[in-house]
Amino acid sequence: GSSGKDTIDLTDSNFQSTVLDSEDAWLVEFSEYFI
Repeated sequence: GSSGKDTIDLTDSNFQSTVLDSEDAWLVEFSEYFI
């Protein structure tokens, strides 16, 4: 959809701050995609 507020575009510059600073939440998200 055109509303991307629930989606974060990961880039090399924001990956560490976006993902690693909220590791627990992202582990859940990644598990849903990769399992």
